[in-house]
Amino acid sequence: MTTPLIIIIFVLLALVAYLLYRVSKLGSRSTESQLALEDNLRNLDDHLERRLNDVKEHITSRVSENLRFSQSSTKEVNDRLTTASKVIGDLRERISAFEEGSKKITDLGKSIGDLTNVFKAQKMRGGWGEESLESLLVEFMPKDVLEFQYKYRTDGVVVDAIVKFNDSFLPIDSKFPLENFIRLNEAKTDEEKTAIKRALKKDIHTHVDSIATKYISKEDKSLDVAFMYIPAENIYYETVIRDDENLNIKRYCFDKHVVPVSPSTLYAYIQIVLLGMKGMQVSKKAKEILDSIKTMEAEFGRVLESYVMIGGHLMHAQQKYAETDKYLSKFGNKLQGTIAITDVETDEPALPTAN
Repeated sequence: MTTPLIIIIFVLLALVAYLLYRVSKLGSRSTESQLALEDNLRNLDDHLERRLNDVKEHITSRVSENLRFSQSSTKEVNDRLTTASKVIGDLRERISAFEEGSKKITDLGKSIGDLTNVFKAQKMRGGWGEESLESLLVEFMPKDVLEFQYKYRTDGVVVDAIVKFNDSFLPIDSKFPLENFIRLNEAKTDEEKTAIKRALKKDIHTHVDSIATKYISKEDKSLDVAFMYIPAENIYYETVIRDDENLNIKRYCFDKHVVPVSPSTLYAYIQIVLLGMKGMQVSKKAKEILDSIKTMEAEFGRVLESYVMIGGHLMHAQQKYAETDKYLSKFGNKLQGTIAITDVETDEPALPTAN
């Protein structure tokens, strides 16, 4: 073998040895990297597990809180629904009672037959109005607030019914004048109808004046309003609602503090009066509170005035006390100095002792 060939062989062997060495180093590094990666993965897995546990606990806590809140809200909603159901049930009972009362009035009207024949007699007309009014009131009002054929203490006037409100009462009249209304339905010509409507207007105005004069009485502690009960819806509509001939019945009634009511509007107007009475009571209480506040304000002003005056006296006395204290201190110092001088001047020299 020639020398160049031997050199090439050695170089190749050295290169192979170097490559083997590099491969072994890379293998060891790969193993270390793999171990480090596995270590990191384990750490990451532990960290993720801890975080997941924390998140799980937080979610569980929030779900529990939401569940408790939901249960509480559900209970509150159920309570409110129960209360609402009771109120609705009560309203249904009242409406049912009102409908039954209206049905009775309707049935009564049907059984009477011809309205004209029914209202021919004054006595029969008044009796039917009183009966229908009493039937309605008994259906939807407590019996302890009702009184029929109530007699006034001052002049002995009797009203068909009253509704009691604390220490007052609401008078209700049921003797609505119907003769001219019946004649109006029987009239044939326009001239007759016009003349009868004028007479009807006069009758109603006279009746309203009578109600206002007889039943609204401060001496008997009635309310400042009375009801004029019209026992038939068609009559109420023609005379109060429709008012096509400018009768001005409603305005005239309100000016006299008389409220026209029908079977279907009676309860609603009573409730309006009741709400008005409650509002007046609240207003009265508010006025009493304001009066008490004004009284306390005046008393507080007097107390404050006395307090300021006493404070001024105390400040003046304190100032005088400080001045007197200062004067006494100076006087005491001068007195002490004078006493000391007197003591020195009165001291005699000591006699010599004998030897």
